[in-house]
Amino acid sequence: MAMDVSKLASSSKDKLHKEWADFKVSAKVKAKPVCLYAIGGQRDTPISALDSVSTGMCIWEECLKLTIDPTVDRSRGVLPRVPVPKGKPQSPKAALMTAVEQSGNYMLDHVKRISENAFIAGNNKILFVCLASAALVRNRLNTYKDILKQPSSKNLTSALGRCGEMVEFLMQNILSYNCDLLHSALLHDPASHDWTNVKPYHENEKFSESIQMWAFYMQGVRNDLWQYTSPRMSESILASIFTDTLSILVTRYAQIEPSDMRLQHYKADVVAILTIVAATLPSLVASPTMLFSVRIHESVALPIHRRADLLLKVAALKCAPIENVARIFHKGFDNAVKRSGYPDSPTSIESTPNWLTFLNPSLFPRGQSSLRFLGDHQAVYLTLLTVASRPQPQYPLIIRGLLMRKFLGTKTLMEGLHDAPGQVTAGKPCDGPMCMPHLCSPPLIPHTVYAAIAQIVMRCVDWTPALSNLIGPGVKQSGLWDSLDRTQVWNIQRPPWHHALVQLIAPSVVGVVAEVMRAVPPKPPAKPAHPSQLSVRLEHHLAAWTLQLLTGLEGVADSVPLPVIYAAHTINTYLPPTIKPTGGHVVTHLVVNALYSTVNSRESLDQLNDSPITDGQWDMMIAVGERLCSLHDGNYDSHLKQMTQALLFQ
Repeated sequence: MAMDVSKLASSSKDKLHKEWADFKVSAKVKAKPVCLYAIGGQRDTPISALDSVSTGMCIWEECLKLTIDPTVDRSRGVLPRVPVPKGKPQSPKAALMTAVEQSGNYMLDHVKRISENAFIAGNNKILFVCLASAALVRNRLNTYKDILKQPSSKNLTSALGRCGEMVEFLMQNILSYNCDLLHSALLHDPASHDWTNVKPYHENEKFSESIQMWAFYMQGVRNDLWQYTSPRMSESILASIFTDTLSILVTRYAQIEPSDMRLQHYKADVVAILTIVAATLPSLVASPTMLFSVRIHESVALPIHRRADLLLKVAALKCAPIENVARIFHKGFDNAVKRSGYPDSPTSIESTPNWLTFLNPSLFPRGQSSLRFLGDHQAVYLTLLTVASRPQPQYPLIIRGLLMRKFLGTKTLMEGLHDAPGQVTAGKPCDGPMCMPHLCSPPLIPHTVYAAIAQIVMRCVDWTPALSNLIGPGVKQSGLWDSLDRTQVWNIQRPPWHHALVQLIAPSVVGVVAEVMRAVPPKPPAKPAHPSQLSVRLEHHLAAWTLQLLTGLEGVADSVPLPVIYAAHTINTYLPPTIKPTGGHVVTHLVVNALYSTVNSRESLDQLNDSPITDGQWDMMIAVGERLCSLHDGNYDSHLKQMTQALLFQ
């Protein structure tokens, strides 16, 4: 059913006017995040946008869902034809595209007004949010153009052109404002730059305040860019600001002639600058290999390496003892530099830059060209450091960091999460633009992180005992066995390793639960003349549905992942005699846990059913869940035994 989009543009306009009125009074705006799982990608979706723009995008998405037939064949990517209603000049798709174009232009006008005021006031945060908003409008207009497959109109072309111009204009404003501010104010420090003074600067106990402010400012800019703008855009802006200001600092310190009393101050400043560069560089490289070797056009890392190395060489000449300098020049300075410096190639660096070796020779040993020549701990650390520093998840690099060097990264993380406290909560969708509720609902807690690591290991390692070898030692040391007792099926506050194994099994049980849901009537059985008759009838249905769950799992036992069965069998050997799992084995207990977690979640049942379940169905499924908590009463022993045998038969 197509939605009436005639009021979409006016609705968006009202929200924009309200936000503009509030901004004129408070000079503040509210940023609303985009769904975490929609960030980045091929279209470089931003992280957040103005609240009014984000709200407008959510309305666009609802209109799109209702305009396009939800029965579309998604596997083929074919959109159904929508007939043009009588008396209307446009089809629903064309009407939606027109409304989106109009409201998009309103959003751009609104972003322009706010950004002009923010630039005058020097408000970096609002400028970043405005840039992200313009980028989001451009992103969604291009997306709708591809989805709706409407002929390109003059208005759409004009709107996309305006978006591009707005994004470029805001990027230039942000770059010019931040670079000018750093040049004129933050990097200007007369007190600490009196290099000819015969007195030491603060008794040689601190470096220049201008360098400190540069470090703080660059860290703040990076955090704001990572929080608001799109990944590629934020990386480009940060790289431009950083390389520009670094060039100024290198030029300045190359020309300084400090007095003998200010030499310690000069050395402290140079080391501080190199340390700041080393801390910022992982945010600007796509791979940790670029910390060791890089070619021109691959990354901004090459000019940064060149500038930092030049600063170190100049500082070495200025600060080294005179007898060492004389010895080097006696042997030939050009030959010494060529031996220890870069190859004669202006377009690449083939081995560890000298300035990184100078800062940390154990982490950046001399003459190495890639991570494979480093120790295990150094290689894993640099890989995960690069992952954590990037503006968006680098999934191939995450997997590489977890699985490299005999799973060292995985072992370290799991060791810290085995006994981590935290309650397993369902979480709520972010309700931002392009929200994917089934993905963004799980909260970021130790349990979900542990489950994600276990999922990566199971999917990416073609070796059955791998998961067991990683989880087993930590489980044995933790001694948290209570959740594996048959009387604790109801307790969803499980240790992270228990939660992870249940999550790995859950996809195997949803089909069985869906079959049972089809048998559950929308309403409870009709009330008979005597209450005892209703109780008997309900008991009969509950027993039948519980039995259907157990017998159904016998048929799909081969769909339970073999690494999980192997890990469960290993854990079963660790159990003390006081712990008795359901069915007499950990693997059966885990499967029943997965059943109970699915049955006990109304959101999961809504997704498994053809339509949202009724209150009556929910009440009956709660009763089925209670039956699963008391399988040890002896009525289902034979079925549990058969299910255990079917699982272990693999």
